[in-house]
Amino acid sequence: MVRAGMYKVFVGIETTDSAVLELAGKRQNTRVDADAACKKISHTGLQIVAGIILGLDGERPGTGRILSFCESGCVPRKSGRSNVRFEANQIGQE
Repeated sequence: MVRAGMYKVFVGIETTDSAVLELAGKRQNTRVDADAACKKISHTGLQIVAGIILGLDGERPGTGRILSFCESGCVPRKSGRSNVRFEANQIGQE
């Protein structure tokens, strides 16, 4: 890909929590260590743009784990989406 002139690749990581991936039925995403795979891609010269979803069912509170993964150096750009659910009575309250 690098020889063809490509310099960025989108990787849909979603989450690094294997229990959450199992719960979502995405067992195929648990077979490879995301950190190792991203480092391997980065070492080819490709820049990674990662798709990460915060708030998946079963996810533990806090974003420290995923932020640590992103800041490990192999994911310089992130494209995130939050799956935060609001109760009807929370919307519009200050």
